[in-house]
Amino acid sequence: MNTPLISFKNVNLAFNDNIVLKDFNLDVFKGESVVILGESGSGKSVCVKLLMKLLSQDSGDILINNRNIKKFNRKQWLEFLKDTSMSFQSSALFDSISVAENIMFRNIYLNNMPPKIVSKNARRILKEVHLDPNIENNMTSTLSGGMRKRVGLARAFADNPKLMIFDEPTSGLDSATAQTINKLIKKATDNRETTTITISHDLTSALVIADRICILHNGKISWQGSFKQLLNSKSSVPLAFMKPYHDMIKSKL
Repeated sequence: MNTPLISFKNVNLAFNDNIVLKDFNLDVFKGESVVILGESGSGKSVCVKLLMKLLSQDSGDILINNRNIKKFNRKQWLEFLKDTSMSFQSSALFDSISVAENIMFRNIYLNNMPPKIVSKNARRILKEVHLDPNIENNMTSTLSGGMRKRVGLARAFADNPKLMIFDEPTSGLDSATAQTINKLIKKATDNRETTTITISHDLTSALVIADRICILHNGKISWQGSFKQLLNSKSSVPLAFMKPYHDMIKSKL
């Protein structure tokens, strides 16, 4: 069996008396598109924050290519970050610099990319996310919520990363814009040899994006499988999660 690209092994985390993750286990394989679904406050985003060392678990291990991230030296960690991009729920754009500078941020400040190349690449990626390339010099503070989301996605796509992480990429968006973003993520992952982890509360997003759906409930992955397996599941957790989506699911049958 292939070695997972990423493994969470019996990970536990609590904030004071609030247990967020309890014996959390998950393997993600190279080239796979995994969507972690869960209700608001279930700890979905915590998983990727632990992976990115934005938080620390109380116990358990997180492995990348079978190596514990706690044992990574600085060079190994920077190598991982170089091959990884993350699109945050809030977009996390820098309002003090232009759209193009946001998209090409790492190339500008780490690789000293020349302005002409920055512009050329930013315009190409803006087209990929269905935005007018002429906004490249606009300040991100002038953009709508949907446009900011797409600029955040453009930044995630910019470096052709091996691992892409999306935290609630459609949160707060109207259904039309959300579907556009779902399709953009799917297209990007289909066209690259890329592994993706998407955090979402929305089953409609998982339907478009996921090779494998993982439902986080009571601090652990309570169910996982394909969308087809989800439809056929008799387990109480996926049945409860699917209930609000009855009409959508019926239309797909």
